[in-house]
Amino acid sequence: MSKDLTQPLPNDNSARILELLTSIDTRLTSLDSRYTSLDARLTSLEEKVDRRLQETRPIWEQVLARVEKLESNVTTIQTDMQQFRSSMDDFRDEMQKFRDETDRHFETLELQIGVLAEDAIAVRAGHKNLIVRVRKLESEVPQ
Repeated sequence: MSKDLTQPLPNDNSARILELLTSIDTRLTSLDSRYTSLDARLTSLEEKVDRRLQETRPIWEQVLARVEKLESNVTTIQTDMQQFRSSMDDFRDEMQKFRDETDRHFETLELQIGVLAEDAIAVRAGHKNLIVRVRKLESEVPQ
């Protein structure tokens, strides 16, 4: 423990250490250079992206406005379709009522026509009977 650590190292070890330090320094310099290059490229890329965003922002805003308008139109169309369906359901109900009422009236009309036909047949039968009777009376009357 009493050995002095500050004693000079053997020449071959110190040369080796200097060589390693020089190698480390060279690699650090290379890394620093690559880092600086990478930083410059990243800055350039960020600037390009910012420019493109500024160029495309109005287009993007127009697209968003059009999409919002389309969504509004779709909502309006959906509302209109619901109203149309409701109106069609009401129309179907009214048509069914009309059909039912028409069926009832045709049934009544059919009965009335049946009665009218029976009356017409009875009148014709009575008329024919009168003709027969008149002919019989005419034949009995001296001429």
